[in-house]
Amino acid sequence: KNDEHVIKCLSDFAHKNNLKLNVLGRAIGLASPEKEYFNKIIRIKYKFIPSYKGRDSNMIAEQFEYVFTIDSTLALENMVKNGKSGFIFNRPNIFPLVERRHGGFERIPYKGPFWTTTSANNTKEFNRVFNFVIKTSNKTWKKLRKKYNPELMVHDPGNKKFLKIVNKCLS
Repeated sequence: KNDEHVIKCLSDFAHKNNLKLNVLGRAIGLASPEKEYFNKIIRIKYKFIPSYKGRDSNMIAEQFEYVFTIDSTLALENMVKNGKSGFIFNRPNIFPLVERRHGGFERIPYKGPFWTTTSANNTKEFNRVFNFVIKTSNKTWKKLRKKYNPELMVHDPGNKKFLKIVNKCLS
């Protein structure tokens, strides 16, 4: 419902800070209408990366210094792999939608250093998150990941921990 405002704010922020804007499409087989949707909102030059079967979104996200999302796990997965991710949740504050916010299931606060849950038009709060993600040092990000990642998602390269459990169950 409120995505257009976040997209416009992110576009404006990228323009003001001389950052390139890339949009990672989600709708497989619907790249044209999806891109048209973004073209109506984004008034600066940007790159649209369409979705397709077999696309590795995580690998694409790793190519960028910053990832922003409204409620996708892609940014969280990026963060646990040492990426810098911002979460701007501005959907209606009603159940079950509000549970989709960053940390909703884990019951972390509605606002934090790199995330917010706020009203649709709170540009000041959006800019707070954008600035934090972009301007915060790698040292601070490392501390934040250490603090929040275990609560939100643990990175297990190659699913080693999972496979160990499965193999133990099978033996």
